[in-house]
Amino acid sequence: MLSKTEGLVLRYVKYGESSIIVTIYTDKFGLSAFVVNGVRSIKSKGKIAFYQPMNLLDLVVYHKEGRDINRISEVKSLAPLNSIRDDIRKSSIAIFLNEILNKCLKEETRNEILFHFLKESIIELEQQEKDFQNFHLIFLLKLSRYLGFEPMNAEDIATDISGVSAPLDQEHRLILNQLLKSDYRSPPQVSKALRTDILEIIIQFYRSHLELPEMKSTVVLHAVLSQ
Repeated sequence: MLSKTEGLVLRYVKYGESSIIVTIYTDKFGLSAFVVNGVRSIKSKGKIAFYQPMNLLDLVVYHKEGRDINRISEVKSLAPLNSIRDDIRKSSIAIFLNEILNKCLKEETRNEILFHFLKESIIELEQQEKDFQNFHLIFLLKLSRYLGFEPMNAEDIATDISGVSAPLDQEHRLILNQLLKSDYRSPPQVSKALRTDILEIIIQFYRSHLELPEMKSTVVLHAVLSQ
């Protein structure tokens, strides 16, 4: 059955000589896998570019309930991410967000509210021209709401990580409370050193609720945002 849906690309793997299997978080079907034939061939004229991680797509798909892998009939870009690709700070943030989403998004059921949040967040990152160094911190705190463990304040975070992390000092609590009340366009001022600490605290908070393996992208993220 042909269906229209929007989607966020999470990852793809090579399949056969010239095809891929791409995992996309869609607004209509949740987490879905699609086989795309021939996109790695010379004749594909760069169509594989559509399926780069974090791309937002407008799709027409053949989707059958219960089938593990479906097919894409039509694809076009939903929102070009030019500044995210060109700005190393934004691209480092996007790589980190992609790693988090790949580890956290497991539900195959439809969740249009979560998809809308992800879509609007990525578009916001694309559009911001300054003061986005703390974008990933605000994103993680907002995402926790949709994953079912939103903290109301820094004390909730401190309580949940008390067994795996050192107690939070007043400065950390102050910044966390500010971040919890912030939106993407009005972030609090956070020093480079504190940004690293706060990210580790939020990751520990996530680990108190989810099985979250070691994050590989944080090293690059810290290095780029400390410049």
